[in-house]
Amino acid sequence: MKKVQFLVAALFTVLICTAAVAHDFSEADAAFALREDSSTIAKTRGLYEQALNSSASKEDLLHAVERLGKLAYYEGELLLSQDDSSKRKQIFSKCLEYVENINPAKIGKSENYFYWKTSCLALWGRAAGMISAAVRLGELKDNMKQGLEFNTDYAGGGMHRVVATIHLRASWLSGLQDYEKALVQINEAAQKGPEYFNVYVVKAEILKALDRGNEALVVLETAKRELEKLIRAKQLPVNLGPESKIFLNQIKAALRN
Repeated sequence: MKKVQFLVAALFTVLICTAAVAHDFSEADAAFALREDSSTIAKTRGLYEQALNSSASKEDLLHAVERLGKLAYYEGELLLSQDDSSKRKQIFSKCLEYVENINPAKIGKSENYFYWKTSCLALWGRAAGMISAAVRLGELKDNMKQGLEFNTDYAGGGMHRVVATIHLRASWLSGLQDYEKALVQINEAAQKGPEYFNVYVVKAEILKALDRGNEALVVLETAKRELEKLIRAKQLPVNLGPESKIFLNQIKAALRN
């Protein structure tokens, strides 16, 4: 009887200790929801950084890195000017550091890792310049390949969206710019994640590069109409509100050009 009681007590203690390890993201997630106010981004980043420690669970690490990656993309790619290379390079370099917390060697393979590693590496390379990017070209290609082979459902076909953008815009990386490949990938992305409206900006840019301007115009006009309808109905995709508003501005800008 005493042995049974001891085992029950031990199990209860383990459960309590395990529960105590789980990170409380309530404050960080609340702050993340306010990222449209760019003055909150630094504080929000710091809150998620607190979860990146040796005792964090796999689930906590995945959540923290995902949110840190989204903050990096929002600030570095959507808010900052493309001309602000120094600041953008700094942001995406830090993003790459965050991603190593979910390296497959540490927690096993995850679609999160390949998506954010490929995204932040490509964006870092674009900011860092051709020579710096060329040094990590093999690493980028390897992550593109592994990400597409692993699981592309994450972030609404995110790997397809990222790879399409690389094939479209990577004129500064030898052998990666390929408009036909870009079109195949962006169509996959649009099918898996139509709520990510930047997919239509990229698709239109690809179609224009392929001298299919009329098709690009239809894509942009349709996307603009649908996104404006969602905004009026206050039905923007969960966790994509601020980004979607910027995507609408990008769509409008593309229609003017």
